[in-house]
Amino acid sequence: MRSLFRIVPFILALTLAACGGGGGGGGGEPTAPAFSPEPSAVYSPGGPPEFWVTDDPVKGEGNLYHFYLVTEENGATVSLAESDDLPIPGDGVVRWTPAGVTIKKNRAYQWRWSVTDAKGTTDSESHLFYVRDRSGGEAIAPRQNGYLDLTRASTPTLAAFNVLSVAGASVTYDFQLFADEAMTLLIGAGVGVPQLDGQVATSWTVTQAELRMAGQIAPDGSTGALREGATYWWRVRYTVNGTGGAWQGPYVFTVKNLCDISGTLWAEYPTEWTTIRECDLLVNIDPEEAMGPPSAHGFMSQEQPGSGYISIDYSGKLGIEMGKTVFDGPGDDLRVWEYVSSEWLEVYAGPSENGPWYSMGKALCPEFCDFDLGVTGLRYARWFRIVSLVNPFDPGRKCYQTAGPDIDAIKALRYTTAPEQCQ
Repeated sequence: MRSLFRIVPFILALTLAACGGGGGGGGGEPTAPAFSPEPSAVYSPGGPPEFWVTDDPVKGEGNLYHFYLVTEENGATVSLAESDDLPIPGDGVVRWTPAGVTIKKNRAYQWRWSVTDAKGTTDSESHLFYVRDRSGGEAIAPRQNGYLDLTRASTPTLAAFNVLSVAGASVTYDFQLFADEAMTLLIGAGVGVPQLDGQVATSWTVTQAELRMAGQIAPDGSTGALREGATYWWRVRYTVNGTGGAWQGPYVFTVKNLCDISGTLWAEYPTEWTTIRECDLLVNIDPEEAMGPPSAHGFMSQEQPGSGYISIDYSGKLGIEMGKTVFDGPGDDLRVWEYVSSEWLEVYAGPSENGPWYSMGKALCPEFCDFDLGVTGLRYARWFRIVSLVNPFDPGRKCYQTAGPDIDAIKALRYTTAPEQCQ
C-alpha cells in the first residue's frame, strides 16, 4: 500500500496549496489541475462526494491517478479508502467515488491524489474538507413559518444551527433581516459573527439603531421594534476557513402575541434533535413521531423495537414547539410520555426555539412524567427542550436500537386562554 501522507500526519489546521479556486497540487506544474472537493468545502452527511481532478496537460497521455481518503478518529489517522490506478478518460477528468464509505456528520476529512508517469510518481498536496452537522447552517430561530414573541420585538434575535464543531475550523456567520419578500428592504445585518462553540446554535441580535433606521418603531415611539402581526424574512450563510457557503433561506416568521396562537394541546413542531455521538443502530429517529398524541406501539425487543416514538440517544436533545402556549397554573403544566423503559431526563422551557433555556426539573420518567413551568420563572412558553441526563461515554452505555429516552408525546396540561396572559 502506498504511504498516505509523505510529509505530515492528519492535521486539521494544515496549510493548503496556495492556488486559486480549485487549483493545486501536481508537483509544481505550470498549469495546476482543477479538483474537487475544494479546500474547506462543506458537505452534507451521507454518501461520499465524487472526487475528481483534471488531467495535467504537461504529462500527457498514459498517466495513472491514485486517490486517497483519510479521517481522524480518537487522535489517530484512519485510512478510509484508496482507489485503483485510474487512467485518464477522454474528457480529461479523472473521477473516483469510494465504494462502501459513508461520510459522517461533524467531521473533517483529507484527500489527495498521486499521478504516475514514465518519470515516476508525484503526490499532490493533501486537501481538507468537512461534513456538516445534521442541520448545520440552517435556521433554528425563528423557524420557517414560525413566530417571534411580541415581547421580544425590540430585541429580535436570529439563530442558525452550528454548521460543524471541529478542532481547527474557523467558522463565522452572516445574518440578514428584511421587511419584504423580495429582500430589498434590509432592516439589519450581522457580518462575520463568530460561531458559539459548545452550543447548538449561533445567534445575532438586531440593534436598536438598525431597527430605528429601518423605520421599525414601537407604536408608542419609545423604542425600535418589529411590528405586531407583521411578517419578516431572514437568511444566513456560514464561512469555514474563509470559504463561504451559499445563503440559506429565506426563512419567514411573524411577530405575534403568543397567546393569540391557536393549536392543539400537543407538541406540533420539532425544532431540533441533536446528539453528541454517532449511534447508527438507532431505529426510530424521526422527531415527527413525538408530535401529537401518544402513538408508540409494538415494542417486543431491541430487534423488534416498534414505532411511533423517537429514541434521542444518551445526552441527546429534542426541541419542540407546542400547539398551545403553555401557561403556569396550579400544579404541573407539561407532561412528557416516554416509551420502552424508564429513563432519566431533564426538561427546559424557553422564549424561543433557541432559548435561553430554564430548567423545569429532572425526572426518572416511566410511562410519563410531569413538570411545573413555575420553577423557571416564566409565566408562559411555547418552546421546550428534552435532554437525556446519561453520558453516552460512561461504561456500559453502548449504542443500541432504543438508546436514550424514547419520547412518545408532549402535552400541555395548562395553557393560555387570553391575550393578556402573554404581556
